[in-house]
Amino acid sequence: MNKVIVTIQGANYTMVGEKSEKEMLTIANYVNSEMEKLKESAPNLGSLKISILTSLTKFVFENASLFFTILILTSFCHMSNV
Repeated sequence: MNKVIVTIQGANYTMVGEKSEKEMLTIANYVNSEMEKLKESAPNLGSLKISILTSLTKFVFENASLFFTILILTSFCHMSNV
């Protein structure tokens, strides 16, 4: 396992994983960059909402079919009171 300290939105986090330190830093920098873009486009959003929206945006684009399946099933369950 590799371990690296990264900074996202001014806060330090310890990442531990099988990816190389360089890969983990690249991922953290990407996340930070995406969060900064969202923060600039919607300055009234709090950090929690920025984090959630950044995560969802990435997940939705990479897993669109899974996301829409979950969305449809969730809607069906709510309509059926399951």
